[in-house]
Amino acid sequence: MNVKNFLIVLSFLIWSSVANGQRKTRTIIFNGIDKGVSSNVNSIRIRNLDRLCDTIIQWPDSILSFVLSPCWGPGIDELRGGPEALQVFPNVPNPAGADTKITVFQPDPGTLHVAVTLTNGLQVAGFQKELGRGYYAFIFSPDHPGVYVFSAYGDAGRKSIKIVSDAPGVPAGCRLAYVGAVNWTPGVKSALTNNKFVWDTCNNLEFTGYHDTLSATILARCPGADTTLSFDFTHTDHSCAVTTVRYGNHSYHTVAIGTQCWFRENLNIGTKLDTSQIASDNGIIEKYCYDDQENNCEVYGALYPWNEMMQYATTTGARGICPPDWHVPTNTEMTTMLALLGPDSIAGGKLKEAHYDHWLSPNAGADNSSGFTALAAGMRDNGLSTQQWKYTSFWSSFSMDLNNGWSIALSYFTAGAGSGFALKTTELSVRCIHD
Repeated sequence: MNVKNFLIVLSFLIWSSVANGQRKTRTIIFNGIDKGVSSNVNSIRIRNLDRLCDTIIQWPDSILSFVLSPCWGPGIDELRGGPEALQVFPNVPNPAGADTKITVFQPDPGTLHVAVTLTNGLQVAGFQKELGRGYYAFIFSPDHPGVYVFSAYGDAGRKSIKIVSDAPGVPAGCRLAYVGAVNWTPGVKSALTNNKFVWDTCNNLEFTGYHDTLSATILARCPGADTTLSFDFTHTDHSCAVTTVRYGNHSYHTVAIGTQCWFRENLNIGTKLDTSQIASDNGIIEKYCYDDQENNCEVYGALYPWNEMMQYATTTGARGICPPDWHVPTNTEMTTMLALLGPDSIAGGKLKEAHYDHWLSPNAGADNSSGFTALAAGMRDNGLSTQQWKYTSFWSSFSMDLNNGWSIALSYFTAGAGSGFALKTTELSVRCIHD
C-alpha cells in the first residue's frame, strides 16, 4: 500500500441548535510520520472514551458518520474484524448502575454457559442454553457495590470481563436476564458506506493510526473546525529479531524500545498457588493470580515474589523464570528504558495501555507510544490482592539486600513512572528482556 495521506471525512451530526437548521460537517485529514519522513496510514481506530463505543476504518473507506444515539453494544471494529473466537464485550454502562448490558459473540452453534461471580469465586448468577452462531445480549443487575466477574464459556473457549458496580445495595439479590440475539450483521464497508458511530457534543475521542506493525494514538476532543492530525510512529520502531516467543502454553509478542527488546505482555508461567500456599525453592516455577482467579493471570499475567521470579538466584541479570535467551531486566536496563521515553514525569504514560479497558479513569497521560502496553495488573501483599485497575509494578533482578528488590511502578492517576525498592515477599508482575 502506497498511501502518504489518509483523507477521511468525519461527518459530525450535531444536535445543538444551528441557525439555519442544517447539520455541520467536520473534515479531518490524517497523515503519518516516521522519524520525520511521511509514512503510510493503513487504518484508523476511533474510540469514544466517554460513551465506550468505537469503530475502525481502513483504506479505501473514507466517510464516517457520527450519530447521536445511545451507545449500546459492541464496537464496529470488533464485530467486523474480530477473530472467530468467543468474545465478551465491555458492559454498558460502566460502572454498572441498577442494570448493565453485556454482549457475547458465539462463533459456532453449541451450549453457551454464562456465570457471574464475586472476586472470591462465589457464583451469584448463571445461564445455560443451546444457541447458534451470533451475538447475544444479557442484562445484569447487581445487588451491591463492588466488583463482579462475568464469564462466558463453551466449546469455543472461555472469556471474562470485570464489572464494577456502584449500585446501592438492594435486597432482591443479583439478577441475570437473557435478552436474546442482537440483530447485527457485520461486514466489510465500501468507500461510500457510512459507518454508524455514536457521538455527543463534546465527547473525548481517541484516534489510533496503524502503519504496518506500528501504531500511534492521539487523544482529542471533537474538533471545532476542519483540521489535520498527524500520527507519529517514530517511537514504535519494532526492531526485535523475533516478533513472537512461544513459552509454556502462551505466546508473547515483542516490542523494541531503543536497542532493547522486551516482552509486550506480562509473564504467565508456572503452577498456580492459592493464597494459603507459599512458593518455595523446589525446582518448579510457581505463580499467583490476582484474587486467586486464573482468568486474571490470562488477562494481566501472573504475580511473583522476587525470589521465585529469580528462581532463587541472586545475580543481577539472571534468567530467572524467563525463557532461554531472555532474562529478568536489571535496574540499569529499566532506567535506560525510562530515559529513552522520559523524563520520568511522562515516561509512565508512554508505557501504559491507552483507554480504560484495563485502567481506571483518568489513566493520566496514557498513549502507549512505546508499544509496551502495560496493564493495571495490581499486586499481592501478604496474600491480599490489591490495586488492580489502578496500579502495576514490574520487578527487576537487582537486589538491594536480603529483604528488598528494585522495581518500577505505574499508576492510573499520573503519567509518571516511579522506581524504588519493594519487599521481596510482595508479588508483582514480570517482563522479560532479550539477552
